[in-house]
Order: sequence, then C-alpha cells, then structure tokens
Amino acid sequence: MALHEYKKCAKIIEEITEYLLGKGYNKFDTSLELKELETTIIVKVITNENPLSASLEKDLFCCRDVELEEYGWELTGDIHCVCTLDSLGLLVDKYDITETNDLCTITFHRIKK
Repeated sequence: MALHEYKKCAKIIEEITEYLLGKGYNKFDTSLELKELETTIIVKVITNENPLSASLEKDLFCCRDVELEEYGWELTGDIHCVCTLDSLGLLVDKYDITETNDLCTITFHRIKK
C-alpha cells in the first residue's frame, strides 16, 4: 500500500465532512471500500431539496498529483482558505455526483498507482 494511504482516505472524508457541515447539510452517511485496484468513498447526503451538486462541482477541482500527494499533501492539508476542498481535489482521480429529490450521492475514486 502506498505511503500514508489510510491517512489520505481519512483526509478525503474529513474534508468532505467539513464542507458539507459548512454548507448546512447535517444528515449524511459515508462509506469507504478499499479494493486492490481502487479505493471508493461514497457520501450520501440528505439535501431536503436544497441542491448540492452545482456548488460542489464549482468548489471541487479534481487534479490528482501523485508526487505532491506522496510527499507534500500533509503540508497542504493545514492551509485553510475559502474552499475546504483543496486537498481533496489532489487526492482523488475522479468523482461522480447523482442527485434525485432530497438525496445527493457523491462517489470519489482513487485508482491505485
């Protein structure tokens, strides 16, 4: 397993949790699946018909950088700015969002490299 893999998964969950709470969402479930080739984190958010997908897509720039991730991600994790999703974007390869009525499902994918 790559250097700090468990910490990286925890960081993803921490950042999305902080983001959701900051946006006023207070009911969500998170699941994590560590597989041989991919790690998947699924977050199901009860939105009470307050759409989430548009603001999340605007705030999250997904640009995984394996070199930065391995040696510098801990340094970037302590910097607080307007958007709390800075480290998350560096740690995921892609994400999917589906939103229906009052449920938004966000799936983050980390491909083993």
